Formats: sequence, C-alpha cells, structure tokens
Amino acid sequence: MTVAPILSILSALCLLVSFVSSASAEVCQPFDETSGYWDCLKRPPKWNRTGITVAGNGTRGSSNIQLASPQGISIDDQDNLYVADYGNDRVQKFVPHSNGVGITVAGGVYAGKSVGNAPNQLSSPTDVFVDSISNIFIADYENHRAQLWTVNATTGVTLAGTGVLYSDYYGVSGNKQGDVYFSLSWGIVKYSLNSSSGTLVGRISGRPVGLFVDACDNVYVAGGKNGQISKFTSGNSTEEILESKLSYPNDVTLDPYGNLYIVEKDSHSVHRLTVSGKTEVIAGWEGKSGNDSKHLSSPGSVAMDSEGNIYVSDTDNHRVQKFMLQDGSLACI
Repeated sequence: MTVAPILSILSALCLLVSFVSSASAEVCQPFDETSGYWDCLKRPPKWNRTGITVAGNGTRGSSNIQLASPQGISIDDQDNLYVADYGNDRVQKFVPHSNGVGITVAGGVYAGKSVGNAPNQLSSPTDVFVDSISNIFIADYENHRAQLWTVNATTGVTLAGTGVLYSDYYGVSGNKQGDVYFSLSWGIVKYSLNSSSGTLVGRISGRPVGLFVDACDNVYVAGGKNGQISKFTSGNSTEEILESKLSYPNDVTLDPYGNLYIVEKDSHSVHRLTVSGKTEVIAGWEGKSGNDSKHLSSPGSVAMDSEGNIYVSDTDNHRVQKFMLQDGSLACI
C-alpha cells in the first residue's frame, strides 16, 4: 500500500512529545499520575447515567438533524463532534451548543448520487479522526480506502487502499506527531509524515475495529469478534491482551490517566477499566438495549471531551448520546 504525498502538508503537526530522563534512558510517560487512596476516597468519578442527545433525533434520516446508523466519532481540541454517518455516506460536524444541527464536512453528491467512489464521495464510512489542525481522516469502508479531507476541502485524497475487496479500513486514530493509524481486517498499519508506505504495527485476529493512540505511540485496539482489548507498545509488534471475554468490543478510548473506556456493542453499554483493574458500567445498561435516555442499542464508538464528558454513537438508535461527568475526578481509580 502507498501513501499519497499529501501527508507532507501535515508537517505542522510535528509537536514534541514530553520525555523524562532516567539514569539509563529516556522514558516516555504517556499519562498523568493518578491520585492516592485518601485523595480519592470520596471523589471517584461519576457520570450521569441519563444521556443527552447531541446529534441525530433518534429517527433514521438524511436531514441536517438526523443520522443513519452512526459509527465512529471524534472530538477535536475545541470539543467539536465529528460523526461517521455510515448510512448517509458522509461525515457530520456538530459544534458545541449547535442544538443538534450538523454540517457536512466530508462526502457529497456527485452525478446525482450521495454514495460513490469519486474523490468527493464516501461509501459507508466507519470511523473518523480529526487532528489538531482540523484535517479529517476517514475509514471509507465500502470504498476500501483511507481518505484525507484537509481543512475546508470539498474533495478528499486517498492515502491508502486499493479500492478492492480485502483492503477494508475499519478504524482510524492518530498522534500529535501527525502519524495516523488504521485498523484493517488483519491488523494495524501506521502512516507517517512524508512516508511513501505504511508500516505494520501488528497483526490481530477477529476483525479489529476502533483504536486509540497515546502520546507515546502505544496503540490500543478494540478486537471486535475476538472479544478483546489489545495493546501494541511502541516499536513492538507483539500483541498484549488487556481485557478479554468482552461482548463484541467495538471501540476504546483513554483518559489522561490511562483509564480505558470500552464500548461493548452486543451488551449495549460502555464500561470504564481503571489502571488498577477496577471496572464499572458508566453508560447504558449491560445486556439491555432500548431507545430511552438511559439505554443504548448496539453502540459503535466512544469519545471524551476536554471536561471528561463521555460521547457514545448509539448506532441502532441513530443518535449520539452525551453522558455528563457530574462529580469526582478522572484521576481517581
């Protein structure tokens, strides 16, 4: 697979990662330190289990207030929400306090059709990632390609993908250095600045779906069919299993302290796994689907904003739900 030279425009993303010196080597520290037992005794984080609909109105449709089977979501540095609107072959942007009115930022109509493989079209996008300068990276699933839409672009550029079967792109994430990572049916591939080809991060079975990359280039992967959350440490292609026996984990994200937030599609819930190993459901009701404000139905993706609020793409309810952090600190595990 090859990467288009357009990646060179992302050089503005070359930000320094913080390193701390040790006696023998420089060690990257991807997360902040968690708080101690006594500090956290009465301050564990608590999310309101009643969700607020911030995108889509619960009815499948193609208007600017509707979604159709939304999949991957991403939140940028300004807390704008981006949604891979799978059934509408587009990516929608929702700014804070937009009252659920979306703006189409990728995908469009060409030759009278909204779905297709033209440069300005998408076909069943499954995930989206937005970098610090608002470039949009898309897993264009049915077109078997990875797409880049630069700021204010009206057409996309193919970064990778043959456009034929068996080059299916499911998930996408990135780091502050401007590298982007895509999950394919057989593993994870990294595309770096000014590179002409992708680099294999690691192979994984079970159709990996969503992924997250921390500040030290460690990659966390929701394994989908294999029921696992995996980790690939930077520079190491050996898969480490962090959690198993999950009910179709479809996406994963992390907070600044290294705690994991996992979407379990088949159990209609999101749970938090702390660095100490404690787990709890924080959104939806495990094993029970529904369309009211306290339930989810086959959720597809999870993201966190700058205030620790949780966003979930509620796929079968055609909406995105927001669960407010109402008390406590994320540092408490």
